[in-house]
Amino acid sequence: MAFRLLDKTDLNIKKWNTSIQQAGNGRVNALSWYLDIVSGGQWKALVSQDYAYLVPLPINKRVPLVNRISIPYYSQQLGMFGQLPISEDLVKAALAQIPNYRQVIMQWNEFVPIPARSSFDISMRPNFVLELNKSIEVLRNSYSKNLKRNLKKLQKVDFECKPVPLEEFENFYLANTDKQTKVTAKFKTMFGKLIRAILKNECGMIRGVYVSDRLIAACLYTNFNNRLIALLIRSNKEGKEHAAMHHIMDQIIVEYAGSDHLLDFEGSAIDSVARFFKSYGAELKPYPLLKRSRFPF
Repeated sequence: MAFRLLDKTDLNIKKWNTSIQQAGNGRVNALSWYLDIVSGGQWKALVSQDYAYLVPLPINKRVPLVNRISIPYYSQQLGMFGQLPISEDLVKAALAQIPNYRQVIMQWNEFVPIPARSSFDISMRPNFVLELNKSIEVLRNSYSKNLKRNLKKLQKVDFECKPVPLEEFENFYLANTDKQTKVTAKFKTMFGKLIRAILKNECGMIRGVYVSDRLIAACLYTNFNNRLIALLIRSNKEGKEHAAMHHIMDQIIVEYAGSDHLLDFEGSAIDSVARFFKSYGAELKPYPLLKRSRFPF
């Protein structure tokens, strides 16, 4: 099957979004409006006949006259989307059409078989996913002992777990971003557009824990194609002391237990974070990181 490399402006956006919605591995971050926001409107795509298989390619133009393909904000897994299973021959055909830019860094999704031999350096990244098609009793039975202890911490205070208004979440998230992360005006604009678009397109929800009407932890989940992604997670000092995020995750599991949904924790390669996700009984689902560089360093 042949692929065409098209600029975003040459795409049939209606066909694109319909194909992502119908794909066996469709993700919210592959929808056109999401890509527009996180890439600043700079993306191309590999498209097969009649939009059966699609590969979004976010373009990074921060260095003048040097185009790069890179991983945009809040886009853990992209790569090829279409009906499953995806064959290795399809992947080879797509990889052969990736532009020969100075640098290409891509994270493809777990359903794409990457050929062992290619022009890319390939490594696997960890992600954890929990199937929610069991009763809450069965799901909680798989919780670790440490998680069960942490869930009891919040019971010592008068708390409430409930939806969080968008602007309150936005302010809380940015205020509790670690100091090592540069929160620029450009980032704030992109972030604000993204969370508003997720809610406007009915692809997400925000849950938080309040103590005495103070928000101490919150999470924005995307909900698309029966995949819940814990996309934006934040706790303040009080939230960490009370293990409030443990409770938010537990409550989303309660809400969707017995359904066909998956809870995607989005990572992590950080041991302590990975232990937190695994404590819910989540299964490791690695995904490929592909790199190719023509820089002399």
